[in-house]
Amino acid sequence: MESFWKVVFYLILAVSVNAMVESKEGTMDEGGWSDWSPCSSTCGSTSTRFRLRNCNGAPGCVSFESEQCELNPCPVWNDWSPWSACPVSCGNGTESRTRKCSGGPGCKGEATEERICWHACDECVDNWGEDACYHLRDQEWCGTLPIMNENCASMCGDCNYECFCVNETGGRSMWSEWSPCSASCGGGVMVRQRSCDHAPHYCGLRSEEIERCNTGACMELGVCTKECGGGTVAIQECDENDPTNCWVKYDDCNTHACTAVTCDSSQVYRYRSNSSCCSPSTTPYQCGIYRLESNIIGGEEAIPSDWPWMALVILGRPDQGKIVYCGGSVIADRWVVTAAHCLTQFRHSPEAVRIGVGAKYLNGGKQIVPSKSVYVHSGFKFPKHDIALIELKEALVLLSDSHPKSKVSPICLPMGEETPSDTQCYATGWGAKDASNPKMSERLNQVKMRHFDMKVCQSLHRGSGGADLIDEFVTCAGRIRGGVDTCVGDSGGPLVCQRCSTCSWYLAGITSFGSANCGAARYPGVYTKVLAYEDWIYRIIGRRTETQDFNGTCTSG
Repeated sequence: MESFWKVVFYLILAVSVNAMVESKEGTMDEGGWSDWSPCSSTCGSTSTRFRLRNCNGAPGCVSFESEQCELNPCPVWNDWSPWSACPVSCGNGTESRTRKCSGGPGCKGEATEERICWHACDECVDNWGEDACYHLRDQEWCGTLPIMNENCASMCGDCNYECFCVNETGGRSMWSEWSPCSASCGGGVMVRQRSCDHAPHYCGLRSEEIERCNTGACMELGVCTKECGGGTVAIQECDENDPTNCWVKYDDCNTHACTAVTCDSSQVYRYRSNSSCCSPSTTPYQCGIYRLESNIIGGEEAIPSDWPWMALVILGRPDQGKIVYCGGSVIADRWVVTAAHCLTQFRHSPEAVRIGVGAKYLNGGKQIVPSKSVYVHSGFKFPKHDIALIELKEALVLLSDSHPKSKVSPICLPMGEETPSDTQCYATGWGAKDASNPKMSERLNQVKMRHFDMKVCQSLHRGSGGADLIDEFVTCAGRIRGGVDTCVGDSGGPLVCQRCSTCSWYLAGITSFGSANCGAARYPGVYTKVLAYEDWIYRIIGRRTETQDFNGTCTSG
């Protein structure tokens, strides 16, 4: 509370200084700086403080100044201890591990972590009779874990049963939606629940699940997130008449190009960059590759071989009226992912959906494949859960040793990779290039856009009343000051980013919605976050894609 009143004091002082300087028309009081504000945190090397003055329009005057505070290191967690021994010898139990906070109290997160453990029951094979085993099968015991099937196969026979939670009426109890994240940055938790009061105790099912969310670091006031190449800065603004009424506003910063670097012999430059290097994949014909020989609002014409996963979703029957288009992404030889809102009229008529691949032009030069089935997410209600899958009747001819001239190759799914804030990503499509003329572009276009932290995206969309639509299932990209965006006709198309660890690309987002005035300032485009739907995708396509490039978590960029 004391630090809060200090900040109020500095703001009141800054207002007083402004009033004093404004009385001198066209001049600047060189001694008019306010006192330094308190440091933005109590520890760590990234803490900053700032001071203000009113320049009153004087040329060359700087009204905001910040500097780094010199503080002691923040406390950090030690490594986790080994997992404790499972407390049961038959069935399921709970094991735990702990960690200690080093350097004093104040570490964020939990000191204890738990997980379910399991030990096979010897009696299952040795002592149980056929009647007991059939009884357990009827109670949906078989199938809970693979090890149960292995140990009971000789007695239970075909274990096709699955444990599930039962509600008060005897039906299956489904998970609730995830709760909002408890923190907008720095690491929070989200929770979902279901009724499991009537589930058999040996199933080991839980009525509550907790996941970490918004693990990205919080932004420091007045400090740009990037030294070059385009970042985001948080600036505190206050009401002139009420200096205690303050808010945070975000802006672009350090948009100048980064200094060129020289890549070592094992690396190459990242896409269209001479300031960042990456390691190319050593396995040929994996997902997310592009040919090295090588817009959408504020963009430019694209080279199709750079985006070999780009698909044109052709909707409607040519003999029955107008044809409409959306974008899509090839994720396997028989599967394309797109936006659900593109397919709302066609989910029961897949014969009216066709896919074009390997083309630069909207009309002509592409391989056309009919669809077999359309899968729209069951929770879709625009703009929520705006994702759908298209199964093709015929397998696409993908780039491979046997087809080295193919122009089609799949894009990687995130495979657990979280896109870092302010990463430069690309969107592609045949959509309009001018918001005032919503006509499809004849040529494929691409645009480079910055991926935004969710807190920044929520803040920017708050002015349009759309902040509630920004949650852990979507992501945003563009520029805060506008000028780059996807537009009419780009729906369903890809937002792709290069991996932190390699040069390969992965599908970070699916074009969903944005401002009617495409490219408007302070209104970045919104994209379905593919990372949030990977499990759903794999359940539909029945397998993980054969061409995997990454398996882990990457949150630094």
